[in-house]
Amino acid sequence: MNDAFSKTEALRFGWETLKAHLGFLLGLMLLILGLNFLPELGRRQTLEAAPLLALVWTLCGYLIQMATQMGLVRISLRLVDGRQPRYGDLFGDLTTFGRYVAGNLLFLLIILGGLLLLVIPGILCGIKYQFAPFLIVDRNLGIKEAFQESAGITSGVKWELGLFFLMVMGINLLGLMAFVLGLLFTLPATMTAYTFVYRKLLVRKESAGCRRIFVKS
Repeated sequence: MNDAFSKTEALRFGWETLKAHLGFLLGLMLLILGLNFLPELGRRQTLEAAPLLALVWTLCGYLIQMATQMGLVRISLRLVDGRQPRYGDLFGDLTTFGRYVAGNLLFLLIILGGLLLLVIPGILCGIKYQFAPFLIVDRNLGIKEAFQESAGITSGVKWELGLFFLMVMGINLLGLMAFVLGLLFTLPATMTAYTFVYRKLLVRKESAGCRRIFVKS
C-alpha cells in the first residue's frame, strides 16, 4: 500500500477548508467567474461586426483565465500552508506569469502529443507533469526544472494520482449536475485537495533527499 498521500485525507481537507473559508471562497469563485465572463461577452458582441476585435477579446479572455488560474493556485497554497487567504493574491506577484502561461501550453502540447500516440501515453504524461504549473508558482522554477520536478514528485504514485483525478472529476461532475451552481462549492474544495496532495508529494520527495544526504554523510 502506497502511503505517499491519502485520497480520503486530501478530500476531507478540501471540504473542511471550504467550510472554514466559505464566504471567502464563494466570493472568490464569483469574482473569477465574472472576470472570465467579461471577455467572452465582448467576443460575442463583436464576433460578426469586428472579427479582429473579437480575436483580441478571445486573447484577453485566455490571459485572464491563465492569471486567475495562477491566482487560484497561489491562494490554494496559502490555505494548505495554514496562511490566511487574500483576494489580492488572485493578481498578486505576476513575475512568473509568462512562465506559467508557457508551462501550461507546453503541458497541453505534451498531453495532445501523447494522446496521438495511442492515448495511454497522453494520460501518463498528464499525470506525470500535472504539478509543473504549481511548481512555477510555488517554487519559482523555470519551465524545464518545473517539469523535471513534477516528474520526480509523481514517481511511484501515478496510479494513485490517476484514481484521485477520477474522484475529483466525479465530484465536480456532481457539482455541474447541481444546476451548475454546485461547482462554486466543489471547485474550490477539490482544488484545495489537489494542492494538499501536491504539498504532500513535494515534502515526501524533499524528505527522501534529506535522508539520502544524511546517510551519505
